[in-house]
Amino acid sequence: ISLLTELLKDKKSNSVKNSALLLRGSIYLQENQEDLSLKDWDQVIENLFNKKRKKSLLAKALWNKAWIYRKRKDYKKALESFILLTSLEDNPYTYHRALFWTGQTYEDLDSCFYSRRFFKKAAEKDIYGYYGLIGSHKINQKITSETKPLPSLEIESKPLIYWLNLFKEKELLSRFLEKEINQNFPGKSSGLEEWLRVIWLWNQSEKYLDIFKSFQKMSPEVQKSLIKNHAQLLFPLSFYEEVKKASQKTNLPSSFLFSIIRQESAFNLRARSPADAFGLMQLIPSTARQVSKQNKIPYRGYKDLYRPAKNIQIGSTYLKSLLKKYDQNFILAVSAYNAGSTPVNRWREELGFWTPLEFIENIPYQETRTYVRLIIRNYVFYYNLLREQGQTESAGGRLPDDLKKVFKESFSKCSKRKKFLL
Repeated sequence: ISLLTELLKDKKSNSVKNSALLLRGSIYLQENQEDLSLKDWDQVIENLFNKKRKKSLLAKALWNKAWIYRKRKDYKKALESFILLTSLEDNPYTYHRALFWTGQTYEDLDSCFYSRRFFKKAAEKDIYGYYGLIGSHKINQKITSETKPLPSLEIESKPLIYWLNLFKEKELLSRFLEKEINQNFPGKSSGLEEWLRVIWLWNQSEKYLDIFKSFQKMSPEVQKSLIKNHAQLLFPLSFYEEVKKASQKTNLPSSFLFSIIRQESAFNLRARSPADAFGLMQLIPSTARQVSKQNKIPYRGYKDLYRPAKNIQIGSTYLKSLLKKYDQNFILAVSAYNAGSTPVNRWREELGFWTPLEFIENIPYQETRTYVRLIIRNYVFYYNLLREQGQTESAGGRLPDDLKKVFKESFSKCSKRKKFLL
């Protein structure tokens, strides 16, 4: 605090000054000096509001201020900051998050007319994301995604793709497809069929991560059409038999396991992280060894983790043990899968007073916070896809209780009562 206070005496650099105020306010908050935090963040907001630059600092200050008032249950003051956040439309993530929490805060004030209005807007703007999905549940709007046949694509008639696939010449296939993709790569103004042509090529070469990344480059119209009619391209069902077998052994839903695999490795069975996590479910060898020993699963070393069936078997068993450890609490188990049990045990003590949706927003690790949101997003899409194919029951049970609790909370107050207060 003393070093930051010294920096604030420098009148030459406003950028440093605002960063120092933001950081000092965060330290004050950790020291339970909320009023001093608010004072620093108010100064940042005053310095940066209506300025074109440094909107990320402004967004952090507004967000932090809103959450202090939510903690105090002073929803009117929290609402002021959330509404200001909705004006920062240049950052989609900040905008979608602000739309949802503005709606939630209006709901906490029993102002159902406005809460539904913001939830509906979140659902419309964030069609592929966590906040859009939760917003849809808030207004009892069904999430639909279908598996329609792909339109006739000329590229499918190329016999070379068929033969290279048949003989498992992955490297040659990948080179050929890369050339085709470069020749056919669409732009922002391209239509759905042009994008489907390239996505189909990526799908053939099992480059699912490229498919996921390409979504942000599409126009909103193409995004909506792709999610509604061809969601299976964004949420692949690769290694289905291995997932189904693990689901039946552990009684974990297949949609849950697919959600983890998509986020951990994007279905790249040779994935290896900087932290030396291996394979589809990104398992660290020491964890795999321990889980295998405890559950009598044959395991010979890290190379086993590159075998899909073995990786999914060990990973799903580990996930089940985390659910058991945290009393079937979905959010805590998923957090521990990403960050480990030690920090999660601490968060459970420190953040236990928040509702599930609030708990997710207050997870201290940004990576874990994002991870939990994306797993929930993945889960909803996979659940819908498997249900549409009539495979939900045979593929693994029901939604975990804590995830049901998160969504049950979404049907509170305004969806149960026709009360429209301004």
